[in-house]
Amino acid sequence: MTDVGAKSKDSQIGERDSPMRSGIEHKGFYSQNEIREIIQYAKERHITVVPEIGMPRHASTAIAAYPEIGTSGKKIEVPAIFGKMSVSFNVADENVYRILTDILDEVIALFSSNIIHISGEVRSTR
Repeated sequence: MTDVGAKSKDSQIGERDSPMRSGIEHKGFYSQNEIREIIQYAKERHITVVPEIGMPRHASTAIAAYPEIGTSGKKIEVPAIFGKMSVSFNVADENVYRILTDILDEVIALFSSNIIHISGEVRSTR
């Protein structure tokens, strides 16, 4: 997933509805070892790191890596904008649950927190 989902051709600048873009590729992710180092650093300072997994917010990133788990089944690019996307997981496909379970299992194994924030996305109607 990091080969595809950790890269965006462009990045939005400003607020959610801003039309401005950086024109610069955005990429990166934390390796498991880097996560362990961050957690250890925080633990030494009596801080608990609570992981956040954006479902369905970051569905488009996962779907860019695995188009077959999206509702359209079509290949998409990693979005360069903020906010709720028009693509979503195909909840009728059991592979979606397998992939999401694998992701959550990996996060649970890495983090010592008893809490995982699984965020949603609420779109305002400004």
